[in-house]
Amino acid sequence: MPDSAKNHHSESGTKGKNNDLYSQERELLAFEIHDGLLQELTAALMFVHSAADLLEEKELTSEQKQSAHRSLETGISLIQNGMDEARQLMRGLQPPGLKEFGLKDSVHTLLGEFRGRISAQIKTNIDLQIEPSMLVSANVYRIIQESLHNIRKHSSCTQVEVALTSKSHKLSLRIQDNGQGFDPEKTRKGALGLIGIRRRTDLLRGSVQIDSAPTKGTTLSVTVPLD
Repeated sequence: MPDSAKNHHSESGTKGKNNDLYSQERELLAFEIHDGLLQELTAALMFVHSAADLLEEKELTSEQKQSAHRSLETGISLIQNGMDEARQLMRGLQPPGLKEFGLKDSVHTLLGEFRGRISAQIKTNIDLQIEPSMLVSANVYRIIQESLHNIRKHSSCTQVEVALTSKSHKLSLRIQDNGQGFDPEKTRKGALGLIGIRRRTDLLRGSVQIDSAPTKGTTLSVTVPLD
């Protein structure tokens, strides 16, 4: 095969692979918006409407005023949560400093921010003997980010352990908390960002295991080949 034909074939394959990655990223982003940001804003709108309906009354009782005030406070809180979700999505679309500083330093920065948002004790073990590709780094970063977000939002834990290692052509991630846990069999399909985590792992030809039970905490284990 002539060199020009080989180059064309290689470029076509690369473009096709990139198109597949972009398509999967759009799907993951749509899921994250639907499962997080959109739900927060929909709930906020309901509380704001409830307060508005009460305030339309010509004469409000003390109880009605208190109810309207509570609805507005709840709506404001949900909007603030929605803003946090939007910031998480923006950060997820372009992990800060990942290309410049690498996965190890970027995860340390992410964990530093996480420490400022949660009162739990956090233990870390990050030992990357092999630097992953940008594709692996970006998706592993987002898996960690989503997991930490879920812990902060749902777990009510007092301890979190994060271990990220790479050696012998394999990257391993384990995130464990001692929070309230959940029953994976009863959890709504797609909740807690689990679909996004699984699809990112599938994209990297890796494996994922989630062990959890009510009151028993949650452990996320991800293994990704680096070949």
